[in-house]
Amino acid sequence: MSAPVRASRPAASAARSTSRRGTVRPLRSTAPTPHDLDDLRELTREIAAEVRAGQHEVVIDPERRWYRLLRSDGLLDVWLISWATEQIAELHDHAGSLGAMTVVSGALTERRWTATGGLRTRTLRAERGAGFPLGHVHDVANPAREPAVSVHAYSPPLSAMSYYDVENVPGGAGQQRLRRLRTELVEAGQGVG
Repeated sequence: MSAPVRASRPAASAARSTSRRGTVRPLRSTAPTPHDLDDLRELTREIAAEVRAGQHEVVIDPERRWYRLLRSDGLLDVWLISWATEQIAELHDHAGSLGAMTVVSGALTERRWTATGGLRTRTLRAERGAGFPLGHVHDVANPAREPAVSVHAYSPPLSAMSYYDVENVPGGAGQQRLRRLRTELVEAGQGVG
């Protein structure tokens, strides 16, 4: 089944966005969405606070990542994900979607691809997060003994994800590049795990 056709965004010079705080500002992304990375980061922080307050059930599954769709309105999806020890989301992108995540509890390690430096690693601890602009390729893992929980938002909702491997450039004196392994369509409401 093919992904639904999404309306394109107005020209950037004329486009405006109303933030969750009600202020109007020029749009900064080129994704077909009225939300920007700041909106998504703020939303994941708010939902993470709800999770910490016990408003959303969290299940830790030692066999595979557990996830639940918390919100979906056609413009964005918000997911709650738990990560037992050694669980990982392989190196991937989010196709034409912007994204953000906030760690609720525990810590997650993100390895993100940079064209000039290859894979860079950072640890995101509870109440910390990250935004994912268009073209962001990363993996996320929980290498710790204690489980981790995170909230993720994508706008527009995920329609496809490509998965990658890192390979050495032949004759490139240690240079590396991404090699796409596969692309998978994501159906509406399909899990991200």
